[in-house]
Amino acid sequence: TQSEESLRLLANNATDVIWTLDTEGRVTYISPSVARLRGYTPDEIIGKTFIEDISASSLNPVLKRFTLAVNALKCGEQVSDYHAELEYPCKDGSTVWVETTASAMHSAAGDFVGFVGVSRNITEKRQDRERLRMAARVIEHAREGIVITDAVGDMIEVNDAFVRITGYERAEVLGRNP
Repeated sequence: TQSEESLRLLANNATDVIWTLDTEGRVTYISPSVARLRGYTPDEIIGKTFIEDISASSLNPVLKRFTLAVNALKCGEQVSDYHAELEYPCKDGSTVWVETTASAMHSAAGDFVGFVGVSRNITEKRQDRERLRMAARVIEHAREGIVITDAVGDMIEVNDAFVRITGYERAEVLGRNP
């Protein structure tokens, strides 16, 4: 049908990875975009459980949440969507970080049949956050006074050394132009 073809085109051309799991955690579908993200073809992942496919650093929290959700859903309870940042291995030996949202799937009769999710590459975003954290640590621990200004020159941050050297408190200088 036309709606099935539209869904196929959507999944095949999405940049995010769209996937489904059965109630046992086995991958039943993964979009072709997984090849761009991780280097694996869908055929190399479909049939594996998420336990076999996820990095060790992300396994325990996901396994715990999966087990709790499956048990609740099999008892007819509702569960909220799952949002997490997860690490996955790539075919070339590197890893990639994704922001994942997963929801329970139900049949037309209302029976719990698995999960559907979308995973988006956030590797660069995480690297940027880490660089910013490292820069903030360097600035805060510097012996020299450091002032950070916005585009018009108003102070948006000063480090402890600035406060110590000048005698001004942060509240006295933030938002002012030197």
